[in-house]
Amino acid sequence: DGKRSYALTLQAREQHIRRAKATSNICSNQALCNLAATVYMTLMGKEGLKEAAVQSTTKAHYLAEKICELNGFEMAYNVPFFKEFAVKTPIPAEEIIAKLKAKNIFPGIDLKQFGYKNMLLIAVTEKKRKTDLDEYVNALQEVNNG
Repeated sequence: DGKRSYALTLQAREQHIRRAKATSNICSNQALCNLAATVYMTLMGKEGLKEAAVQSTTKAHYLAEKICELNGFEMAYNVPFFKEFAVKTPIPAEEIIAKLKAKNIFPGIDLKQFGYKNMLLIAVTEKKRKTDLDEYVNALQEVNNG
């Protein structure tokens, strides 16, 4: 009747890779990820994907601006960004992460593991509401104020 549908057909791994050479189940994992991405993109459509991208960018830039208004926080790099950005923090990022996680807020990734001291990588998607972003900023301010 003209309605689009999807099916996940069970396939033996051996169709894609010889058993003797197999070292993991990555082939089936890749196929599942590919299917999920295909379904998501099809359901979203061209306009939906564009809207998700615009919302992600707008919300990320809003959050970056609000964070940089806090004492001691600044953008790590003065470059254009899509939905991820790095900020320099006045206190160790690991301290921020621990305290915000205690409030059920995932603050981002500590870039110390990559050799950058007091830096946090933050990502924002279209799923976040303005109230979520404001709550994040308020929690950062509380941690920063001690």
